[in-house]
Amino acid sequence: MIFDKNTLLDWQTRGITDVSCFLIARGCAGEKVQVEEWIADGMDKKIKNQNSITFHTRSSEVDFFSDIRITRSGNKWIVSWDAVNTHCGCGSSFSRKSWNPIIDKARRMKELIRQKKEKAHE
Repeated sequence: MIFDKNTLLDWQTRGITDVSCFLIARGCAGEKVQVEEWIADGMDKKIKNQNSITFHTRSSEVDFFSDIRITRSGNKWIVSWDAVNTHCGCGSSFSRKSWNPIIDKARRMKELIRQKKEKAHE
């Protein structure tokens, strides 16, 4: 897991030493990453120590967070990862690849159609 430099610097400046990262099932594209500046309930695995900050997650989500890049944009967390299939319009929620190219293409097309409909209604 890699966080953007500005977020890490902010946490260091404020003396944050433990951060919880976990998935929540919501958002227009499917899932979101939730980041809390303390050790949340159910966080039973330490992932990594980066810039004097220890990251905690659920044992069931360790693999997900191992190769992920997370960037803070305002109050949203944007995920960059090889296994992300689509992002929502604002970028804060995402769907994971199924590794079946036909299913993944259908999901991307569905998301593009949804975004075009939203723009047409603005």
